[in-house]
Amino acid sequence: MTNILNEQTLFFNEAPAFIEQLAGYRPSLVTLHRWRRKGLKHGRRLEVVSIGGRVVTSVEAIHRFFGTDPVPPTRRDVTKLERELAAEGI
Repeated sequence: MTNILNEQTLFFNEAPAFIEQLAGYRPSLVTLHRWRRKGLKHGRRLEVVSIGGRVVTSVEAIHRFFGTDPVPPTRRDVTKLERELAAEGI
């Protein structure tokens, strides 16, 4: 199991806004609690940890839940983007 605390964490009440950017709709907190307790039909559950009474998830856990693991940019991609921005004077 992945350690969420080593990832980019989100408080549970911040997760609906992030999911709206990712999936195009804003689920309620009740839905998020259902996803963490029961999961979906395929058995996947939203990974969370509780810290001092606050529920925390991560950006990466949300991506894993939706099956949309983002591919981190390589150094080559970053260098190419920097060159393009410099060429445009940005």
